[in-house]
Formats: sequence, C-alpha cells, structure tokens
Amino acid sequence: MAELLTGCRFRVFAGGIEMGFQRVSGVRREIEMETYREGGVNDRLHVFPKGPGGEKTLTMEKGVAAGAAHPFHQVGLALVTPLIVQILDGAGQTAKTYTFLDPIVKSWQPGELHAAESRLLIDQFEISYSSFLEV
Repeated sequence: MAELLTGCRFRVFAGGIEMGFQRVSGVRREIEMETYREGGVNDRLHVFPKGPGGEKTLTMEKGVAAGAAHPFHQVGLALVTPLIVQILDGAGQTAKTYTFLDPIVKSWQPGELHAAESRLLIDQFEISYSSFLEV
C-alpha cells in the first residue's frame, strides 16, 4: 500500500537553488466547459470541454529575512528554468515532484506592518506558469 503524504514537508527549487517557503498553494488542473441546449428539445443539455481554463498561479509565502532582497521581489521576472516543488515522505526522501513550466513572478506583497503587534513578517508571491508536470 502506498504511503500517504503530509503537506508539511516540501522543498522548492528555482534555478537549481533551494528556496525555503512556509506555504505553497494553487497547484491545480482544470478545464473550461461549454454547455449547449439542444434546439427544439429544452430538456436536453449537452456539456463539451473547451480546453484548459483559468489562469495558472501559485501562491507562495515565506518569512522575511534581514539582508538582501529575495529574487522573487522582481515582479515580471521570467525564470529561465522550471520551478520545482518536491514533496517529502516520512524519511525525508522525495516522494512526489511538481515541475512548473515557464514561471513568471506575477506579484509580490510584503506582510502587514503593525506597531502594536509583534509577529513574523511574511512575504507573499504569486507565480504564473503555463503548465506543470507531476511525477
């Protein structure tokens, strides 16, 4: 029986460099559908696939570190290599890999600054991609 994976152990690589992220979301596949009502027979509805649908965007979050800016702060940056997310098993070995093709940094949003609260500052990045491979 295959081991069920948890979503808390993963690694992210961009350009062969490991980048630590706290959260990655937005991995999905979908297809747009078109509905067609058959003429003259109003009780018949047909549904046809139109093709890949919707914008493909990953949302990635990480804590802000002092010092140099993160490479993803460059909105519009097209990564020359795929973005790779590896899911790790209980032993810390790669159990599943998502490879995102043609990644582009779509947006960067720094965490909220609040003088009355002392909490970790989190950067949020949105990365658009053309498609992804799952292994």
